[in-house]
Order: sequence, then structure tokens, then C-alpha cells
Amino acid sequence: MFFVEDKCSLTQLQIDFFQHVLSSKFPWFYEKEKNHDESTFWLFVHALMHRNEEFKPVEGTINSPYYDICIDIFKNFCAEHNIEVDTVFRAALNSTLHSPYSRTRIHTDHKFEHNNFILYINEFTQGQTYIFDNDHNLVKQIEPALHKAVIFSGEPHAHNFCSPNERRIILVITFSSSK
Repeated sequence: MFFVEDKCSLTQLQIDFFQHVLSSKFPWFYEKEKNHDESTFWLFVHALMHRNEEFKPVEGTINSPYYDICIDIFKNFCAEHNIEVDTVFRAALNSTLHSPYSRTRIHTDHKFEHNNFILYINEFTQGQTYIFDNDHNLVKQIEPALHKAVIFSGEPHAHNFCSPNERRIILVITFSSSK
């Protein structure tokens, strides 16, 4: 498994952008997701880049004026860790709230080979990210921390929900890499 975990270096402009993301003025869109027991839960998404509608390993479609600042954060983190980025497939900001469910369903973001980048944008309790092997055995638990970023090689994953009255806000980018 390819895995990198480190604090993300951010400029003041990027930190200010995240404050905007946390504000009541940032545009979020309500989406329904399947849960691990086939029930549903709701989350808020700001799609920076939509995935290709044919679900092929090609670059997605930019959808947001905030794409550039987010992709710069991602590419700087990759450069600091000597990770070459070939193609970005999808990028989004996700905001989930507390839920009575133990965790989301175990899933992969694409049916083709890819890598995942996650950046924790705010502080919250609980909300760990879990990485599994192909038999759904837990292989890694990632503890969230403010501005921590992780990259992993597209294994099945899930997350548990944050505590009541909190939001779990992350930047998610899927991509291919020659490393």
C-alpha cells in the first residue's frame, strides 16, 4: 500500500480560503449517500471537479472557481513528498455531520486504479478515516488533525462520523501518479 501522512504546509491565503469554507457564505450542495447497512445518510458537497460521467480514468470537468486554490494545495503537498501527479480525476470538498451510524460504507472512489488525497480542513472529534484491504480487513486508521493530509493508493475506505454539533470538512482529490 502506498501511503503518505503529514501536516500540509499552507500559505496565509490558503488558510483564509479555508476560513471562507467554514463560513456560512460558502456554497454547499446536499447529497445522499448509501451507508454500510444500505440505509442512507446526507452530506454536503462542493464539487470542485466532477468525475468523468463514463467512469473512465480521464480528467474530470472543473466545476468551481475554487478549484485552482485547492489543486495548488494538493500539488504543493505532492511536490513536498516527491509524488508526481499525472491526471486528476475528481476533486471535492465534503462536509459531513454527526450521524447515529457507526461509519460510512466501505468503498473505493473509482473502479480503476487511482490514488486518494484527503486534507482535514477543520478540527473535530471522531471522524477517523479507515483503510481496508480488498477483503475489508482494517489495515490503517487515520486520526484526523487540523491540516493533516494523507495520500493512499485507492484501497477500500470509510470514515466514522464526527461528534454531535460538529462538522467533518475535508478536501478529497483522486488522481493517478507514476509513483
